[in-house]
Amino acid sequence: MTNQEINLKFAALQTEHQRKFNTKLIPTAANICGLRLPDVRKIAKEIIHDDWRQWLTTAENTYMEHIMLQGIVIATAPMECTERMQRLQGFIPKIDNWAVCDSVATSLKIRPADKEAWWQFAQARLDSEQTYEIRFGLVLMLHAFVEEKYLPAIFAHTSRIPCNEYYVSMAVAWLLSVCCVKFNGQTVRYLQNGTLDKETHNRTIQKCVESFRIPAETKEQLKQLRRK
Repeated sequence: MTNQEINLKFAALQTEHQRKFNTKLIPTAANICGLRLPDVRKIAKEIIHDDWRQWLTTAENTYMEHIMLQGIVIATAPMECTERMQRLQGFIPKIDNWAVCDSVATSLKIRPADKEAWWQFAQARLDSEQTYEIRFGLVLMLHAFVEEKYLPAIFAHTSRIPCNEYYVSMAVAWLLSVCCVKFNGQTVRYLQNGTLDKETHNRTIQKCVESFRIPAETKEQLKQLRRK
């Protein structure tokens, strides 16, 4: 598929209503066309059925949706784990908003044989100084690694990484709320230890309270841990 064909699809699918909605929802995105995520995913599937490697060498970066399209193709096209990681490392610096970050990270389908390699990949992202690279690692963890064996490391990472950036802080809160869904006792004890900064701590509790998958008694316990 050529860039011209993709842009024709963008023109046919975009709406002013969606553009305004996305602009409000994704304030850090540089330039928004106005497509729904399912439409971007559909175009990505069409590209994958063509010569997607060649397309990636010439792909446009005009709109946020162009960037998102590249990321979803990289995350879902058939390739070996090593190639996908290399391509993602080159792609991640393009991310300037939570929507591209999260849609790409949660598109990854991780084979059991590759899981430890992806765990190392996710952890390495947390050593970055870039907001959306850190967030990518956190979202990848909540997408694929909220398991008992990884829980101590998740708690250790969320305690150490700087959360002065809002989109990092919110990703930590989201990750820990997913941990609370699956391991509420361990997560409550972690929050009782008070290793998070005040804002991230309270955001985590709020995410847990808003979850439909956390028991009411756990939510009441968490409410008592809010910091003033």
